[in-house]
Amino acid sequence: MSFSQKTTIHAELGWLRESTAANMHQTQRGALRKTLEFISTTENTDSAANEMTVWSEKNLTIPAGGIHTLDLLALPCPVFDDYIPLRFTAIGALFLVNHSPSATLILGSGDQSAWAGFFGGATHSIHIPAEGFFCVSAPNALWAVTAESGLLKIHNPHPTQAVYDLALCGKKYAPAEDETEGSSSSGSGSA
Repeated sequence: MSFSQKTTIHAELGWLRESTAANMHQTQRGALRKTLEFISTTENTDSAANEMTVWSEKNLTIPAGGIHTLDLLALPCPVFDDYIPLRFTAIGALFLVNHSPSATLILGSGDQSAWAGFFGGATHSIHIPAEGFFCVSAPNALWAVTAESGLLKIHNPHPTQAVYDLALCGKKYAPAEDETEGSSSSGSGSA
């Protein structure tokens, strides 16, 4: 039996511009929209080898001068009253919203074990300004995550704390049947 799973990301940037001069008022509205669909198919319900999934966290607080290091091979995924690790093998989209009114967040800029993804290299970075956001996707050619390069770093160099939201869409690891037989584990963690 086969089944398909579809993960859809909707991204929109809209604007409103109003102009007033001498008794005339003009309003202009516009928007850029993009919908991305990640469709994965598996041959039976026991296999999730190509399954796409989304991991997201809202209102993550990073202290002044702090660094959050996210292990893309062990992201905490809440299940009922516990957490299980979500292990990505590839990332197809990343969306980060910086809610801080004054802090610029630095995405990336890790060491050699950092995830290179779309950055072009493990030590490269993207600066997300205060109250800004960053979105990137590669629906046809996902960025690989490996044991050697699975860390995503978010740095707050500002002297005050910052709050951000993060969403990742990617292909999750599916253990081979012999890896899952007779084993179960649970743990807790936080992002």
